[in-house]
Amino acid sequence: MEVLGAGAMTFVTKFYYTQDIDWKIVIATPLIAGGFALLGKLDSNATMILGIMALMTAATTKFNGNSFVSLLTALGPGGAPKAKTPVAPTAAPAKQQTVPTNPNTPTG
Repeated sequence: MEVLGAGAMTFVTKFYYTQDIDWKIVIATPLIAGGFALLGKLDSNATMILGIMALMTAATTKFNGNSFVSLLTALGPGGAPKAKTPVAPTAAPAKQQTVPTNPNTPTG
């Protein structure tokens, strides 16, 4: 059960921050969960510990600098964090240099 939760966390986090559906996560999650079910028949304590480690890993895996934990943390006051999008640097407008003039200087 922990593996399915970890897969769901990974899928939601990746989709929220990248707007990309990663089919590898969708396919791998039930396959790994099946492997954990077989391992659970041998040693349920080991399976539970590995499942908790998978949950912790999924909760802290970062996509675009944000993880599932940061998403949950931000859902409090202030709202959810926005996905980071690369912004092209803009050049500052060139300053026009002005030369002070002395009204007492003769011209001509």
